[in-house]
Amino acid sequence: MSNRSPIYNLLHQEIKTCADQLLEISKKKELSEETDSEHILERLKELHHFASKVRSDKCYYPLSELKKYLENTMIRYQDEHNRPFCMRLSETIFLLRIPMQTEVKFKPKIVRSLRDNFFRHFRENSKPGCPLFRKLVEIKKI
Repeated sequence: MSNRSPIYNLLHQEIKTCADQLLEISKKKELSEETDSEHILERLKELHHFASKVRSDKCYYPLSELKKYLENTMIRYQDEHNRPFCMRLSETIFLLRIPMQTEVKFKPKIVRSLRDNFFRHFRENSKPGCPLFRKLVEIKKI
């Protein structure tokens, strides 16, 4: 393993750090949607980005499994008329990371519903034994 390039080592360290930070957040007794959701979104966005860039070989299998999870998991939300809709988790992460001051404007009620359901999904699925938790633990082993 010592013959790895510095860039290879740095990439792996960043990937492991993202997974570790998400696991640490998931251990908190009191998760705060206001203070924790931005950090959660950013780390999941980074992991999805890494998964999109690396090749799909055995070494990166846990990362490609997380990518599949993010792209196949649906998050429910309601529009301004309380009609139910679903969006892929990967798209939810992307949309919720768009700064509020950009010209892209979403109705506040939709953003709130999407954020609430995203946060609920993270809380439920990042507990030991749940799908997201297992994937993050596997990523730490890369």
